Parts: sequence; structure tokens; C-alpha cells
Amino acid sequence: MTGNAPAPNQPATPMGVPASTANSLVNVNTANTDKVGVFTTAQSLVTFSGAVAAVTTIWNVLGTVYTPLETAKWVPVVLALLIGLFIYMTSVTQDQTWKDKLSSLGVAVVNSFTIAAAALGINP
Repeated sequence: MTGNAPAPNQPATPMGVPASTANSLVNVNTANTDKVGVFTTAQSLVTFSGAVAAVTTIWNVLGTVYTPLETAKWVPVVLALLIGLFIYMTSVTQDQTWKDKLSSLGVAVVNSFTIAAAALGINP
């Protein structure tokens, strides 16, 4: 065996480095961690672009299925508020004070309207 080529039947990283070597280079051993797809996690929605894409896609699909919703501008607003509430609920922690939770909720509402504005094509 030469260079960094992994031994036969040994997992390797995308760069061809044996997994055991790569694991020893990081602070956390990743050998036995569960792999979770990005598509099925809340983290895919918590980005601004992910939330805007979700609102726009859902609005377009609903408008295709039921034509009056295609031009109803309240639909992306409601969807953005629902997605904003979902993101807020997944990010709030138990050790926050009620003041922290209330201020976080305020930020979530403003961000939800920003998501709706982007989905509607409104420029600030």
C-alpha cells in the first residue's frame, strides 16, 4: 500500500484519506455518529434562503392545485408566519427567561415578514 490510499474494505473520506486517520485529526470522533440527511432536518429551513424557497414552493404548488391561491398575496404571509413559528419553536431553549423568549418571538415575527416579502418579490 502506498500514499494515503485506504486499506481494502476500510471506509475512506471523499479525499481518499482513511476514516480512522481523518477521525484522529478532529476533536470529535465521528466514527460512530448517526448520519442525518440535510433535507429532512429543521436546519434546512432555518436559513433565510431555505425558508424563502419553502414559502415560494408551497405557494406555487397550492396555486397550481387551486388557481385562486395563485394570486392571493396573503398565502405567502401566512406560510411565512407558520414557518417562522416552526423555526422559533425548534430554536427556543428551556433555560431562556420569558423576556428572552418574548424578544426572540418578536425577532421571529419580523423575520417571517421578511421571508414573506422576499417570496412576494418586495424590495426593501
